Amino acid sequence: MNPTPPAALPAFKAQLAKGVTLTRIEGKSVLFSTRTGESFGLNDMGAEMLAQLFAGDSLRAAKQIGAEYNAPEAEIHQDLSELAEELAGLRLIEVRR
Repeated sequence: MNPTPPAALPAFKAQLAKGVTLTRIEGKSVLFSTRTGESFGLNDMGAEMLAQLFAGDSLRAAKQIGAEYNAPEAEIHQDLSELAEELAGLRLIEVRR
């Protein structure tokens, strides 16, 4: 099975949802909703993926992370998509396709 070429992947952008902050508490990255008072902890890789996604778009983030970890961009892009979908479902980030 051939991986999907990066150019064929659908790019998307993401940003924090209104009323949500991303902070580090006791060495851990946490998304906190001021609307609901709920928090969502991120492991180091999740926090890095989100930071890269916020800095550009999903294709740029996948390329950057793939190069850093010597991993296929298509797999990284899929991971980014899944993370973004989960966080958007929790109304912690907003995704624009």
